Amino acid sequence: MYFSGWDTFFLIILLVFTIKGFLRGLIWEIFRILGIILSYLFSFQINPFSMKVLEFFGFSPAMAKLFGFVLTFLIIFVLVITASYLTKKFFRAIKLGWIDKAGGALFGLLKSAVIMSVLLSFVVSISPSSSFTRQLLSSPVSSRIIAMNPYIYEMLNKITSKSFSNPFLKNG
Repeated sequence: MYFSGWDTFFLIILLVFTIKGFLRGLIWEIFRILGIILSYLFSFQINPFSMKVLEFFGFSPAMAKLFGFVLTFLIIFVLVITASYLTKKFFRAIKLGWIDKAGGALFGLLKSAVIMSVLLSFVVSISPSSSFTRQLLSSPVSSRIIAMNPYIYEMLNKITSKSFSNPFLKNG
């Protein structure tokens, strides 16, 4: 195994995400993801009510549906981000901000590794016999990132209690 320019590139990406995670903190990272998920789910639940309110104010049904969803999404997202801000302030007040920062760095590293694992596995599955694929599979950094892919699908199956097949494996 030799260290290639691609390995340097992948290490830089891992480092950038780790630093971003450190600067943002674990609380911000988790609340942001949670905010998007909750906003999306609740927007569908609350949209009929939002539509009626907007129709009362003269919006057409189609516009009320669109703006109701967007408005509900934004309100819920802002509420979750506000909760994130207050939680971060609480952690700092009780002198546990370092846990937030360290957790954020670890989360950023893991997030970038997962994203790159899926992307690299996709690249390898498209052209398994190319010289570029051989280079990726034989280099120390990218080969380890690609090796994470089966574990990602295994964890996804455990978390969701469903059976997702890995599209990047020949035998699924």
